[in-house]
Amino acid sequence: MFTKLCSLVGACAAVLTLAVVSSPAASPVSMTTAGSAVAAATTAQVPQATSLRVLPFDGHYLGMDAHHRTVRMVLHGGRITHFFVNHTRFPDASLQGHQWHHTCGDSLCTRGSWTTDTTVEGKWNDSRQGGDVHFTVHLMSH
Repeated sequence: MFTKLCSLVGACAAVLTLAVVSSPAASPVSMTTAGSAVAAATTAQVPQATSLRVLPFDGHYLGMDAHHRTVRMVLHGGRITHFFVNHTRFPDASLQGHQWHHTCGDSLCTRGSWTTDTTVEGKWNDSRQGGDVHFTVHLMSH
């Protein structure tokens, strides 16, 4: 994981150099070399970040909203079903890639997206009351 992160950020030399510079055994020669390595690492062109590739897992998700209400849902075959906030059921929705767009039924609406393969962040609202409530759910079983 560290190696992959370093290759993406291009900061391995700087991290390793920092360890050498902060070492009590570092000599003036190694500190000069370390300084050059830091300069090279900081001027190196950092590659563009790639977009996160998320593959949502089918299964049962459970979590909470911003008001500590229980939020649960099921993802199966590209459909979000059994979406509940406490005991209130919300309409089913179709998954599009790693997200579902604003979906409403009987004034109850949801929308959200997967931030990792097993974590969803989103919002729900009751259009009769106004205001969005944020939620986060995690895969519990699949």
